[in-house]
Amino acid sequence: MGGDSVAHILKGNVVSKDIKTRINKRVSNLREKDKFPTLGIIRLGENSGDISYEKKVLLGTVKN
Repeated sequence: MGGDSVAHILKGNVVSKDIKTRINKRVSNLREKDKFPTLGIIRLGENSGDISYEKKVLLGTVKN
């Protein structure tokens, strides 16, 4: 196959923090231009776990 492969262990909390930081910067830049991003959720079905997660997302209480 060729090429050197190196495995990296990803730590979820580190990756999550990095993603959130980058998103917050992008959102701040958009807000400076009077553009306000929103979150849309499309749910199919009535799975209670999905409904619970959706409510947490809408309240901003989901921790990744």
